[in-house]
Amino acid sequence: MKGIEKEEKPRIGVIQFAMEPNVVLCKEGLLQALAEHGYLDKKNIEIIYKNANADFAMINSIIQDFIRREVDIIVPLSTPCTQSALQFASGKKDITVVFSYIFDPYRIGAARTPDDHPANITGVACFPPIEEMLDLIKEMFPERKKVGIVWNSSEANSESVLVKVRAHASRIGLEILEATVASPAEVLEASRSLALKGAQVFLNSGDNTLNVSFDSFTKVAWDHGIPVFSVDSEFVEQGALVSLGPDYRQTGYESGEYLAQVLDGKNPEDIPIGQTEKVLLHINLDNARKLGFRIDEKIINRADKIIDSENAPAVPGKTRETKPTDKKKLALFLFSENFPINLCADGVQDELRESGILEKHNIEVDRMNAQNEFHMAQSVAQDIIRQKYDYIVTLATPALQVTANANKKIPHIFGCVTDPYRMGVAKNSHNHLPNITGVASLQPVELTVEVMRELFPDAKKIGIIWNPSEACSETCTYKAREAARKYGFDLLEANVTSSSEVIEALRMLLSRDIDLFLTSGDNTVNAAVESIGEILKKKKIPYFTSTPTDIERGSFISIGSDYYEVGRETARMAIRVIEGKKPKNIPINDYAPEKIHVNLSLAELYGIEIPEKLLKKAEEVKR
Repeated sequence: MKGIEKEEKPRIGVIQFAMEPNVVLCKEGLLQALAEHGYLDKKNIEIIYKNANADFAMINSIIQDFIRREVDIIVPLSTPCTQSALQFASGKKDITVVFSYIFDPYRIGAARTPDDHPANITGVACFPPIEEMLDLIKEMFPERKKVGIVWNSSEANSESVLVKVRAHASRIGLEILEATVASPAEVLEASRSLALKGAQVFLNSGDNTLNVSFDSFTKVAWDHGIPVFSVDSEFVEQGALVSLGPDYRQTGYESGEYLAQVLDGKNPEDIPIGQTEKVLLHINLDNARKLGFRIDEKIINRADKIIDSENAPAVPGKTRETKPTDKKKLALFLFSENFPINLCADGVQDELRESGILEKHNIEVDRMNAQNEFHMAQSVAQDIIRQKYDYIVTLATPALQVTANANKKIPHIFGCVTDPYRMGVAKNSHNHLPNITGVASLQPVELTVEVMRELFPDAKKIGIIWNPSEACSETCTYKAREAARKYGFDLLEANVTSSSEVIEALRMLLSRDIDLFLTSGDNTVNAAVESIGEILKKKKIPYFTSTPTDIERGSFISIGSDYYEVGRETARMAIRVIEGKKPKNIPINDYAPEKIHVNLSLAELYGIEIPEKLLKKAEEVKR
């Protein structure tokens, strides 16, 4: 395997498991190192960023897409992403893999020793100081013996850490209580189960799935007065009491050094696997006070960073962050972690960051997630109001609904919403609740049904599943009924109240011999898109959705809003509010930047040819 030897710009594909604060640090370090070696995105290299949004199936699709697009280097950030890169890129002479933000590359087969690894693969590991963490827990809370850990047993990185946790806990007299999860949506209940079992300390051992729903983990801990420890440093800003873990910015920087070596022409086979040695101890004294805990001064003196709003004298040689009195807080409230909502959230955060508004007005953004549960959404909304946030941005109709019901004063901007008018937030774009404005993105349901008729002239029945408690779904279903009548279809409907009911509802519709299937605007059903896609593919029933990127998750044709751009527009609305304009004076923006994505491989399965005029309109065609 040789280094990069191309006259054109080398292409680098960076994939992350989900939006996590430590991944942001890792990417910042990586880009810094590349810049120091003279490599700049869009100038002499091209970097393609992808976020799998905690979707394991999506990881494989992204890696395969990188390979189809003939990137020169794949940079997987996290163990699940590295595993996928190993599966699809190992042994390929024209692709190099430089991994980062991974605990144990040896367990997953990325290397046998630092010097013995596949010829086209190298990278930097960052195994956490987990034994030192357990020692610290015992030192700070000697009377607390039961440590609760939520982790995903399918994540090899977590398994490696848990092996060491169990062994060391046994040696020092701690009892480990474990709860396993398969997805971020399960973290809340798993955390509650640990509290019921008597966990006295919560420990985040670095599990990617847990990191996505860390707010659920800390909410349960705080509700029960349980201190939270984390190996991820940035989580002391999000509810943890103490963090002790790798310096992820340094991990990224070291990975960037490796990337630069490959770009300079060095053979990756000759670059040994690295391990970040720098460890950071962060302590949040504000959280300690709120929970009623006192931290010994000798432990505080060891900290690299201390968060303390009471402006106590700084420890010599340490970083002590004091939160100024004019510090403001913005709550970014997602109803769930489904793909379109996450895309929208990424757009919001990117626009806010790039605009400079956060730094200008000293604003801290807290990202919250209701895990697709209405009762959890109500609890999140109440917490936002109780903590007196300065601004609220909600994404998805249920988040808008519960927040609008509970909040009458805090400026509130919404996005990723189909129809705010039907749910009573507004009568029209200019006549809306005085503290609320936002972006309405009505899905092109009629266009989708029109395309269905064009492609399948003999089809008679369309199946649709929707949740009647979601106002957005109600609107889209009304539109679907009208369009079905117009184009000569029977629309067969099934109602659900949770994502766990979706597959059974689908089976019922299949028993009624549907010809086509449609998902439009429903958050409950969006959580099951991959499973729906797999079943419909086996039945050879074309699947249409309103989220363009769903073609990577099993849909045939997706016609709908570009949710990333909707997120950016939502942020632009929020910026106007932050700059001083009152929400009541800002009209709701009816904004639905339409995109069409097509999966040609499924067209072959169905035995149809897609008209050239439709392909020309498509933003993306998956072959």
